[in-house]
Amino acid sequence: PFVHWLLGRCFEMDGSIQEAEAAYRRAISNTQFPDPQLLDDWGRTLEKTGRSGEAAEAFRRAALLK
Repeated sequence: PFVHWLLGRCFEMDGSIQEAEAAYRRAISNTQFPDPQLLDDWGRTLEKTGRSGEAAEAFRRAALLK
């Protein structure tokens, strides 16, 4: 999952939000226990794409793991 997480950060820094969201989603799907920071990063990109409901769920999951 770390490769996709890093790739997501690179895409996000480049302004490619859709690609970042997809990379974060893949990183999360490739691990049984996602890191809370990964979930926060994913939530942030979901917010930027206008998917606030999904973002709230990502942030909720992250909060439960902290």
